[in-house]
Amino acid sequence: MLFAAIFKRLGIEKPSYLDIGACHPTIISNTALLYSHGSSGINVDANPEHLDAFKRERPRDITVIKGVAPTRGQMKFFRFEGEGAGRSSFSETDIKKLLT
Repeated sequence: MLFAAIFKRLGIEKPSYLDIGACHPTIISNTALLYSHGSSGINVDANPEHLDAFKRERPRDITVIKGVAPTRGQMKFFRFEGEGAGRSSFSETDIKKLLT
C-alpha cells in the first residue's frame, strides 16, 4: 500500500514493476495491489510451484522462474510450502535460523 500511495502522489497511475522474489501472485505479494489497479510488470522467483498461479491470476505480467544471485551458477534452493513460501531461500544459514 505504501508503494501505491507514493505512485499516486507522484501522479503515476499505472507503474510497471520488477518484483524479485515475487513468491506468489496474491499471498504476501508486494505487487498484487498495483496489478489490481491496472499495472503490470515482471515477477521473478525461484519456486516453480507458483508459475501456474501467476499465469492464471496475473496474465498481463511476465513471470520468470529463476533465482537471482550475485554470481552465475547453480545453488541449492531451500523451499517452504504454503504461507511460509515467502521464507524460501538460497541461504542455508538463514534457513537453519528459521528452523531453530
